[in-house]
Order: sequence, then structure tokens, then C-alpha cells
Amino acid sequence: MLDLGCGPGLCASAIAAAGHRVTATDAVPEMIERAKKHAGVTAQLATFDQIEGEDAYDGVWANFSLLHAARDAMPRHLAALHKALKNDGLFHIALKSGQDSKRDRLGRLYTYYTDDELAALLCEAGFTVTDRFSGRDKGLDGSLADWIALHAHA
Repeated sequence: MLDLGCGPGLCASAIAAAGHRVTATDAVPEMIERAKKHAGVTAQLATFDQIEGEDAYDGVWANFSLLHAARDAMPRHLAALHKALKNDGLFHIALKSGQDSKRDRLGRLYTYYTDDELAALLCEAGFTVTDRFSGRDKGLDGSLADWIALHAHA
């Protein structure tokens, strides 16, 4: 399993505790140091553009990570993730929903997508969308935000 944009590694830890081998990546060195402290987690510093490999993972967990990628880079990232997944591998992606891009109060880039727009991008990258979820929660910056999550197969 790949935990893409793992942050402090909490999800990677849960994936490992469920019996999976997990590689956790993040572009922030401090997050990698925190993720490395979890049992069963291999953590490495990597940007979205550094995800390589073919048929390397049974699943990819991209939970509120790819929302920090620029809109014009998303097709490239999704294509690389599709290639990195094994045939019929599972993909989870969650993003804040909406339109456009902006920076939050902490200075982080957020790129927003509608459910249909994200589903179309996944299909263009070769994925088959199987489930869709949505909700509204408070983000790390303290603001309430709508979100979408899609599950797909490679």
C-alpha cells in the first residue's frame, strides 16, 4: 500500500496495523520523521512527481493530499498512480470540493474539484470509479469545508 501525502503517518499506521506493508510518502521532512515512528511504516520523502514504478502497489491512499497539487498537474499525477497500481488495485482519493484554487490561512494551496470533474479525471487516467462519498468537516485551518471522496480500481 502507498499512503500518498501521509502527513504524520496516522493512516499509514492504521494500514500497517491491519496487516499491510505500507510505504508512506510526504514532501515535508518533519512529517516523514513523525511517520517513521509508527511500527510497520516505511516512510520516505517524496513529492507527487516522484511517485514512480509499475504494478508496485495493491492500493493507494490519497486522503486529502492531492488537493495540494496544481490543477494542471492532476492528470499527470493520476496517470502515474494508475501505472504504480497493480491490475485491479484500489485507489482512494479525498479532496475538498468546489471550484478554482486558493491558499488557506496557513498558506497552503488547495485545488477544488466537483464530484463529476474528479470522476472524469480518474476515468481519463484509466480508473473505474466504484464509490462516491461527500461530507462537510472542519479542516486543519479551522474552517468548515465540503469534501468528496472517490474509490476506484486501476
